[in-house]
Order: sequence, then structure tokens, then C-alpha cells
Amino acid sequence: MAEFNFIESYKLLQPATDRAVVDLRKAGFDQIVKSITWGQIVDLGRLAFNLPYDAAVYAEWFQKPLHDADPHFFVAQDAAEAGRIAVLVLRHFVAQGQTATTTALIALASSYAGKRPALDNGELVTRSRDVIAASSKKAAMTAPSAKIGIPKAADHSAKKTEMTNGFDAPRTAALAEALVQDLRTGSEAAVTALSDAYLALRQDNLRLAEEIDMLWWHVGDWSNALDIPRTSISKKSVGLVSGVDLGAMVKFSPGPYGGTVSSNTRSARKAKRLRRWWKPWPASTPLNSLDLSWIVLPTCFQCLPRCDLLPPTEIGSTSLQKWLRTLPVRS
Repeated sequence: MAEFNFIESYKLLQPATDRAVVDLRKAGFDQIVKSITWGQIVDLGRLAFNLPYDAAVYAEWFQKPLHDADPHFFVAQDAAEAGRIAVLVLRHFVAQGQTATTTALIALASSYAGKRPALDNGELVTRSRDVIAASSKKAAMTAPSAKIGIPKAADHSAKKTEMTNGFDAPRTAALAEALVQDLRTGSEAAVTALSDAYLALRQDNLRLAEEIDMLWWHVGDWSNALDIPRTSISKKSVGLVSGVDLGAMVKFSPGPYGGTVSSNTRSARKAKRLRRWWKPWPASTPLNSLDLSWIVLPTCFQCLPRCDLLPPTEIGSTSLQKWLRTLPVRS
């Protein structure tokens, strides 16, 4: 995916804006993306898709950087401008390799699977769908395969010769300092490589563990949210209930293993089950050429009161699970 350019993207949204204002927005944008958290990225979904929001939530980490650059900017009074900046922040992270898939999922969830437009003429949703479609085709482990070792030491022969020719404290100190620094740099590089490999392996294993949990959830035919068999739940509600159950299990975004859509037996079984809940998805669509942009929210979401006001983080909330218990159960 092409590198995200804030100035170009902002001018496409606001072509008549003065250059000085664009520079002020860029300054605020740079400060926001430096230290933003995943919870704050979820909050940006409200601004980006013009959902009701509490301005106080954005005061310190979103409004302040923009207000420091432009004293006239306030989230409460400038909802449209705040939404545009939020969209561009989301697009920035959708374009980043390490954050792309999770941010894309957050954007699609906030968009009600593409049914709700963002303040950017659909560009955020389109790019997010592309990222999810590309992610689903990856079927390899993410752990690095390169051999981990300490880098080759630097050449200190010149300092060694100087010390040999004239053994004194300054020359000895210079050689010792160079050797220690070389060892420290090599050790830091090795530790960093080991840490990256460990974290990648850990994520791969957690993803595999989640898929096993989902497999047992499916085989066991039991809803954790309602504490009843899933087959006893009505067709209009089972998709929503299953979404709550799966949302409580899954912590990692789709990728290798669970996210791959291909012509193998496991994916065929998954697709067969998904067709019961997701529309539109023509039964004749070949799995090996499936366009993931077809996927939209389950039709059963229509039975959720004011679902459009629920942020993604509330899908697994206790209050929603209590409400789920009022859903009709198949007799």
C-alpha cells in the first residue's frame, strides 16, 4: 500500500483551505499519531463516522495538539473538521504495516460494515476493505526466519596499535571505551532481534490458541453470552449472539490460519456456516476468488436497538450481554 501523505489527503478533502491552515493541521496531526493508543483509535471512529461523541474524551490527546497549533479549533464546535482529521489519522494507521489490519477492522466496525459513510467520500472504508482482503490471503507465520546472532565487531586495530606503541592511560581508555561500546551495540541488536522473534512467535501461538477456542466453541454448540446451546437460539438472533461470543474470545485481528479464505476443507466448512448469517454472499461465489467486500453485517443486527450508537468496544459489554438474554429462543 502506498505511503500515506497527510497534506495531499487533506487538500483533497478541503481543496479551498489556505496553505497556512493545512500546515497547522499537519502539525497537530503529527503530534496525535506519535502517542495514540488503541483505545483512542477506537474513539476516533465516532468522529470519523459522525457518531455522537463526548468532546471531553478527546480534550487532552486529540484537541490539545490541534488547538496548540490553531487556537480557534475545538472538538465540540468543529465536529466536521475533527471528523476529517480523525479520518486521516485512521487512514495513516491503515497504511502502516504493523497497525493496518487492526485499524482497518476498527474502521469497518465503526462504519457498520461500510453502510455508514466517513467524512472522506468513502476512501477510508475502501482502503480498510482492501487491507482485510489482503490480510486474509496471508498464510505464513510472522516470526522472522533469519538467524539471530551478535553483529560482527568493528575494526579496532588502529586504536590497538596506538596503545601498543605508546601505552598510557588516554590510549588505553580510548580502546577500552571503543570495545565496550561495540559489545553494547552488538548485544542490544541481538536482544532486539530475540525480542522481535519472541513477540512474533507469541502472537502466532495466541492466534492459534484463539482458533482452537473457536473450534471448541463451534463443536460444543454453546453460547457463553447466554449460557444456552446455540442451536436453541432463533435464526434472527444467533448471528448477533455468536458475534458477542467470538468477540470475547478473539484478541488478534485476522491473519494466518483463521483468516485465510481458500479452497480447502476447513475454509469450505467455515464459508458454509457463514452463509447462514451474512448477506449478500451468493452461494455460487468460488471461495478461491471471494471478494471480501461482499461481507456486511449480519441481518440479525437489525434487532439491536440503537446499534448505530454502539462503539465496537461495547459489543462484548456486560450490559449488551444482559440485553441478549431477552432475545427470543427457538422453541
